[in-house]
Amino acid sequence: LYHTQGRLAEAEEACEAGRKLIAQSRRPFERNDPRLLKAHLLCRRGMVLRDQGRYRAAMDQFRKSAELKRAADADPDDVLYNMSLYAETLAELGGFDEAEKILGPALESVQKNALQKKGVVHRVCSFTPLFARVLRKQGQYTKGELLTANARALARDLPHWLHLVQNLREAALLAMATPSLDCDWGSAERSFQEIEQSSRFAKSAEYLPASETTRTQLTRGYFHHMRHNLSEARRCYKDAVAPDLIPSNYQGEILLGALGLQESLTLRVRSPDEPRDHLERGIERCESLLAKSPEAFEAAYYLARAHLVTGRLREVDGHVDAAKACYRSARLHREAAWRLCSASGVCDEELQFLELIGGTLPPTAQFSAALESAKNLF
Repeated sequence: LYHTQGRLAEAEEACEAGRKLIAQSRRPFERNDPRLLKAHLLCRRGMVLRDQGRYRAAMDQFRKSAELKRAADADPDDVLYNMSLYAETLAELGGFDEAEKILGPALESVQKNALQKKGVVHRVCSFTPLFARVLRKQGQYTKGELLTANARALARDLPHWLHLVQNLREAALLAMATPSLDCDWGSAERSFQEIEQSSRFAKSAEYLPASETTRTQLTRGYFHHMRHNLSEARRCYKDAVAPDLIPSNYQGEILLGALGLQESLTLRVRSPDEPRDHLERGIERCESLLAKSPEAFEAAYYLARAHLVTGRLREVDGHVDAAKACYRSARLHREAAWRLCSASGVCDEELQFLELIGGTLPPTAQFSAALESAKNLF
């Protein structure tokens, strides 16, 4: 419950309390193998650690949980579920090739089992968006689209609203996946419309984790940002950052900074102080995450984005030397991020962001040179 609500510190305390109860209990467990109870707690603690940005520690919990389940002769699909979470977390560190080797066979296995055991169909729906995200980051867009189309149909038939929301969000991201701003807007719009309805059903069933809501709002905000629906983009970004959950907190703050600067320079409706505050908070959160997980490539790329936009803001303030320093920092952070992960889909995302701010922020000689330098890396 705590984890679903995004109350991560309390969730971790509850996991530890449960572990101690199992360890101290001298009474036999009538219905449950204590190893399975411990495995469940390890898995849940792994989810908490993952959402805190402690990715390597989370992977260790998922691995240990899977080992306990194997030792206790648990359902093989339950073991695969743990390994799918391991692979999902590995992907946060850019390990897409290894994650694909885990998720591909896992999805094939649960698809085969689903033909014999109807209760396993939801596993197909839960594994698919994890695998589709890995494919999207690798630039394998068509394969990801085919997977999510099948999973969306299964989730509607069950119905399973959470898994439907997850697959619809991934479908929207795949529709938006391109190094330019020339996206499949119609498909993305249809996904968001169905997400709205599915989210209401999921909330009525009291199972829509806070992390899912924030990720969906961040994606929706970026869609509106690219379509120049700035007020709606701002609303979605603010919803995404409010619970202060990784990764939506740092990503939303930095995108709010870019959006606020655009509004300040083109619409004259914002003070430059507001985007400055968002960018500073975004940088702080990126640095905090990278201190815990130095391989977190998305945080490294967003740090580069923040310094690039901050450089343009410094030019607005008339601080030319400070702007140069920001552009230099942006280049160094982007090169460091590229060394962490240079997968095709990841590079497409960065090029798309550069196209977005290049087309929405009034150019200067320094800013244009910094943008061109950034694009040349990809």
